[in-house]
Amino acid sequence: DYETIVNDGYQRSHPEKLAALRRFTLAKEAFEYRNDVATAEEILAEVVQRDPENLRYQLLWGLMKLKLDDFAGGEAIFRKIVAANDNDLHTKDVASYLVARIRADANDED
Repeated sequence: DYETIVNDGYQRSHPEKLAALRRFTLAKEAFEYRNDVATAEEILAEVVQRDPENLRYQLLWGLMKLKLDDFAGGEAIFRKIVAANDNDLHTKDVASYLVARIRADANDED
C-alpha cells in the first residue's frame, strides 16, 4: 500500500519541524482558499515559534503582517531575517527589499 508513506525517523528526530509544516499547510489553506489573512497570520506566528530557524516561514509571516496593515510588525520580522546568521541569501534579499519599501513608503507619508 503506497498511499501513505510514513517517515518515522523524521517524525522522531524533528517533531517540532513536522508540526510546523503541518500548521503551515493550514495557514496556506486559510490564505489561499478562504482569503482569511488574520487566521493565516495567527497560524504562521505559531509556525515560526515551532521552527524559528526557517526564514521562509518568517518571511511569509511578515507578509501576512503587511496584508493586515501591521507595517511595524512586518518590518521587525524582515529586519530579523536580514540579521539572521543563515545562508538563505534569497530570502534575506527579499526581506531587505521589503524593509526598504516599508521605509520608503513611510517617508512618502511624512
